[in-house]
Amino acid sequence: MNKAWVALLLIASLIIGVVVAAILQYSLTIPSIGTIKGVGVSIQWLNGSECNTINWGLRYNDTVYTLPDVLNITNTNNTACTLSLATENLSPNILSLSLTWNYAGSPLQPQEWQLIALTQRIAVANHMSPFFSKTFTYDIIIIATEVAP
Repeated sequence: MNKAWVALLLIASLIIGVVVAAILQYSLTIPSIGTIKGVGVSIQWLNGSECNTINWGLRYNDTVYTLPDVLNITNTNNTACTLSLATENLSPNILSLSLTWNYAGSPLQPQEWQLIALTQRIAVANHMSPFFSKTFTYDIIIIATEVAP
């Protein structure tokens, strides 16, 4: 009789563990979309199409994720410029965001382009909560600043 109870408890624990693991695995994935804006620059994908949004499609548990395709950023000004990166309009469920890129800071001449890779590290509030959206969004702004001659 004692062995039967132990076996039953083991089976129940196993079932509960599988269910909890399934719930946790489900809750790790959350869609993410970023709007990208260029000020003084043109931003395109490698295939030449204009880049207006980025669908990161990543896990939100503080994972570092690099965009799978690089961006072609072109200086559309008539003077040399340097680039800066900013974010705005973060959805309320974003707890922390780090957005980095491989741009080294060298000036871009008029109509010169550079291939840039973006990487984000993000932490988002548990989307199982009724208080937060099931997606997160933010805007990425790439700004061209004129370099003094």
